Formats: sequence, structure tokens, C-alpha cells
Amino acid sequence: MNSLKTRLLLASLLVLAVFVGLTGLALERAVHERALSAEEDRLQGLVYGLLGVMDIERNAVRVALEELPEPRLQQPDSGVYSVLLDGAGVERWRSPSYLGRLPDALAGDLPPLGEWRFTYLREAAPAFGLAFTLRWLSGETAAEDAGRYHLLVLREAGSFESRQGRFQRTLWTWLVVSAALLTGVQFLVLRWGLAPLRLLARQVGEIEAGRRRSVEGRYPGELRGVVDGLNALLAHEERQKTRYRNALGDLAHSLKTPLAALRSLCESGPGKATPERVDEQVARMDDIVRYQLNKAAAAGTRALAQPVALEPLAGKIVAALGKVYRDKAIDFRLDVRAEAVRADSQDLLEILGNLLDNAAKHCLGRVALRAERVAQGTRLEVDDDGEGFPPDAERLLARGARADTRHAGQGLGLAMVAEIVAAYDGALRLERSSWDGARVVVTLPG
Repeated sequence: MNSLKTRLLLASLLVLAVFVGLTGLALERAVHERALSAEEDRLQGLVYGLLGVMDIERNAVRVALEELPEPRLQQPDSGVYSVLLDGAGVERWRSPSYLGRLPDALAGDLPPLGEWRFTYLREAAPAFGLAFTLRWLSGETAAEDAGRYHLLVLREAGSFESRQGRFQRTLWTWLVVSAALLTGVQFLVLRWGLAPLRLLARQVGEIEAGRRRSVEGRYPGELRGVVDGLNALLAHEERQKTRYRNALGDLAHSLKTPLAALRSLCESGPGKATPERVDEQVARMDDIVRYQLNKAAAAGTRALAQPVALEPLAGKIVAALGKVYRDKAIDFRLDVRAEAVRADSQDLLEILGNLLDNAAKHCLGRVALRAERVAQGTRLEVDDDGEGFPPDAERLLARGARADTRHAGQGLGLAMVAEIVAAYDGALRLERSSWDGARVVVTLPG
């Protein structure tokens, strides 16, 4: 069951089946109870009618048959019957319609004085029975003439059960039809609701096949974050490829000069190609390769990167630089108000390490790092009290700086920082610090 649509459809079908079943049982029960109540009311009306035409004396019960409230009481086996019992349970009168024997379930469970007892007799011939206990007073002396009687009426329930059966068949037929229609509607709703997922899967397949570069289209809010994350990852991969292509081009171009120098040394004769001069060119090529590889390996923006705490990272760098520049006794000042930034830890290490190292290298005795959250993301400022940047320092930040210019201005580290910041779609500015030295301002989004 790996299909999301199948899972949702089966879950909705289960809920629908439980709902339809409970609804059908509740309706069936309610209608059944209401029908029984109606039958009980009808039998109560029949009892009141019989009491109105009945006259009970000490030794006889007189009933005006022509005034009976139900004509079927005069017809044998008509389905409507009545019996009068005295307090001892002895039959004193029965309607002409009743030819059978009084059911034990009705005669053996008679109600107290003044109360009613309704019974649904589920026997071979189902019937409704109602018993009412009364005291009949006659003559002038109530104490002597007082007598207790039980008036019982019965009505066959064949037509009642037939009606109930028809109602149940109709009810469950319409419930099943409604459930089938709702199932079809649910299928269409699920198909419509999951259409954005199908579109997303199709576009991802086209990206894998190389026919598309990004996910496009209007997606609901629940998928907007996924779409944005995928596009961010795709853009990151594209930038990474571009960086590697540019780094390889720069590497090939930068190696031309030292390779030409080596060739010239080799062609000039044994006296010119001294080990010192060869080592110099080899070291230069090694620096070029290391720089271009580091520049290409900058991770860049990662939508799913974990936040990196700034203060511990800056503290480690400052502690290491304090040992390197022990002779200068630099006063490092840290003011880290931004707790963390969402970026690659190695990239942050390169940014902070190169900026602080450059500041420590060119300062007179003071270096400051400030980090704070701004509307654009995280702002980093590194100040020193040295001579500051030269007038043409901005050219070091231009894309495609060659390795043979890496020592100009603030050196190799500044060019690498510019590349990493550009990979994060951030901004880097060169300014003058409050100490009239150099200030580098880096803004990283996120």
C-alpha cells in the first residue's frame, strides 16, 4: 500500500462505512421506538373506549357490544382482542373476537393499581399487549363494593412487522446508494486534491531527464516549502557546477605562467634551473591549485543546512590567532549578538578565519568582530586599526580574480571570502573602520 491516494481512499471508506452503519442503526432504532410508542398510544385509546361502554357490578359485567370502540372486537379472530380479569386473575369478560388462550407473558405480568404495562409479544403470531389495572367502585358504599380489575387488550403485529421490514429495506438501500455516491465523490476529491503532487512528481522526473531546470507552477501552501526547497537545492547544484567550471578555467589559466617559467628554466641550461628556482615555481603552482580548489569547494546556500553557532567558532579562531600573532599582543574584541547562522560550518570558518587573519596581519594592535541579526540576514563586521584598504581595493572582489593577483590589497583570503559570500547570494563591502583602519562588512541571508 505505497500509494498515498489508496491509503486516503481506504481510510475514508472505512470512516464512511462506520458512519453509514451507525446512522442506519440509529435511524432504524429511532423509527422502531416511535412505531412502538404509536402502537401503545393506540391500545391506550382502545382501553379508554372499552371503559366507556363497560359496566361492572358485583356479579356481572355488562358491555354494550354495539358501542364497542373498535368494530373488529366483534369479529372472531379479527386481530384485535380484549379480556377483563378480576383481582384474583379470573376471567370476567372477553371480546367476541378473542377465541384463543390468553398469553402467559401478558397474564402473568400484570401491573400495579393505576399503572399500564405494554408488551411486545414475539411469538408465532406476534402481537402487542397492553394491561391496565383499575378499581371499579359501584353502589353507595365504596368499601364494600370496591373491586380490582385488569383490562387487557391485544393487537396482532403482523402488519407492523411488515411495515418495519419495508422501512428497513428502503433505509439500507438508500444508505448503500448514498455511500456509493459519496465514495465516487471522495475519489474525485482525492484525485483533485492530489493533483499538485502528481504535477510535482512529473516535473521532478523531467528535471532528472534534463528537460527542465526547476519546479514551476502554482502550488498550495502545504507544498510551497517543498517546492522552494527543491528549487533552492537545484539552484545550489547549478551554482556549484558553475563554480567548478570557473575554478577549472582559472586554474588552467593561472598555471600557464609557472609552467612557462619551468619550461624556460629547463631550456636555459643546467646552470639556470637551480633547485631553489624550481622549488619556487612548484610552490607557486601548489598555492594556485590549493586556492582554486578551496574556491570551488565553497558550499554556498543550502536551504536545509543546520544553524551554526557563531560565538564558539569565533572564539576558537581568535584563540588560534592570538598564538600566531603573540608578538603583536593584539586586543581582540568580540561582540556577537547573532546566535547562529544557517550556513556550512566550513564556509563560516573560511570567512571568519580569513577576515580575522587579514585584520590581525595588518593591524597595529586592535581587531574587532561584530555579528548581529538584520533584516537581510546576518551581518558580520571585522575592523582593524591598520592602514586600511588601498584606493583600488574593490578590484580584488571582482569575479574571476586571477591567482597571480592574490597578494594585492588584503591578499588571498579576501578574494576567497568574496567567492564564498557570492555563493550564498550575500554581500561584501570594504569600508573604513572607526579606528581609520580597514573594515570588511559581510551580509549572509537567512
